[in-house]
Amino acid sequence: HLGPKTLYRILDKAVREFEKSADLRITPGHIHLPGYSPQDLAAVRVHLAPVLERAWADVANPNGHLLSFEHDSYVKLFHLNEGRIEVGGQGRAFAIIDEAQDMNKVAMAILRAQPHLQLMWVGDSAQAIHGWRGAIDALERQEPDVTLSLSKSFRFGPEVAEHANRYLAALDAPLRLEGNPALDSVVQNGPVADPDMILCRTNAGVFTEATYQLDQGRTVGIIGGTQDLSRLVQAAEDLRTGGYTEHPDLSHFASWKQVVEVARDSPEDLEQLAPFVRVIDTRGASEVRDYLARMSDSDPDVWLSTAHRAKGLEEKVVQIGDDFKAKTATDSEVSEAEIAAELRLKYVAVTRAKVALGLGSLAEDPDLGDAETPPEQLTEQAQDAPEAEVAPIDGVPEPRDEAPLSDSSPAQQEGSTPAVEGTVTRLAEQVGARIVVFDEEHTSLAMGTLEEASAQGVRVR
Repeated sequence: HLGPKTLYRILDKAVREFEKSADLRITPGHIHLPGYSPQDLAAVRVHLAPVLERAWADVANPNGHLLSFEHDSYVKLFHLNEGRIEVGGQGRAFAIIDEAQDMNKVAMAILRAQPHLQLMWVGDSAQAIHGWRGAIDALERQEPDVTLSLSKSFRFGPEVAEHANRYLAALDAPLRLEGNPALDSVVQNGPVADPDMILCRTNAGVFTEATYQLDQGRTVGIIGGTQDLSRLVQAAEDLRTGGYTEHPDLSHFASWKQVVEVARDSPEDLEQLAPFVRVIDTRGASEVRDYLARMSDSDPDVWLSTAHRAKGLEEKVVQIGDDFKAKTATDSEVSEAEIAAELRLKYVAVTRAKVALGLGSLAEDPDLGDAETPPEQLTEQAQDAPEAEVAPIDGVPEPRDEAPLSDSSPAQQEGSTPAVEGTVTRLAEQVGARIVVFDEEHTSLAMGTLEEASAQGVRVR
């Protein structure tokens, strides 16, 4: 039996899943309940199916009050209204899509519906690390007229580049890095002295390393803050005392015991939460909360982070934590896709250091095998990379054909029909400000000025 609060949270999560998808209608398939049996999941889907479209209509209604209106909500409305991205200036309009290796499906669908734009896709497929939450690698799905590679790193020297290239070779990636010869970076198997940043595989690894550093008298900061970990501690206490939590990933559980059992028996259902659930269960919520209270992001001696959160960051001296493990192809329960995903995450981790890199649990990484790249191939391989084959994406329509726009006359949008009645039609008074839509993968979609958008019939909230 699920109470009203739990059903409300499940409904809210289904709406958020729909917003990130390329689907045109919300369906029971957007309801996911990690830890539930197939029979129980099916029963919940049947129970909530009649109210799913009403829930989305409430989000899209300016007067709606049951579910919150998020950034993903107006992106989804733009998608459903077949919104057209208008860019001012002379010449053919273009869009630059950064971090294209980790893009959600709704952003991809929006871009594929803009044949009037010249698209420039920027990213690194070897750093596609968010597939576990539904992101897709848009770079692999293009047929570019021109491909340009940036292979020289100005962050680190040849030794770090050489080690990173072992991961690129294991991934069979077309690119190889060239380190900056002016930098004398070093890589060592043992720990480095006084690291500026320590990178771990899991939140549990971050917490364990943080407690050690605190006990050694060092001040510790957590990249991204301690809010996520604190919310999980609060969820544990709420489930223990009241049998309900508002934690978005645990709200469908009826007890903390149930969460612990899933973390033990089916950790993949909780994804990155599972290791930290075990930490809380072992140490106790009170001890974990006390340690979190001692952490600060005000100029700490050392930063702690998961490798996922460290994407895009750099520090002079970086130490890899102790919780990375090999996913070898000899394990029948691990797919090649899972091994590749882990290799990409490790590649991100070992490319954060500028001066010194301590390999920690990656010192002898079985996942690398005998991956090596002869030095003479480091530059030629990127230039001779084969053209990528375009793979279809579930739910994302193929690009529409359209003749190029004239430089002298703006395109007119024909009869855009809003997906939901009542969407706000009056635009903000600050005409001339630019509208920019951001999705959670940091992809920005510039839509021109408010005045230009209004002239095209774009409806915004």
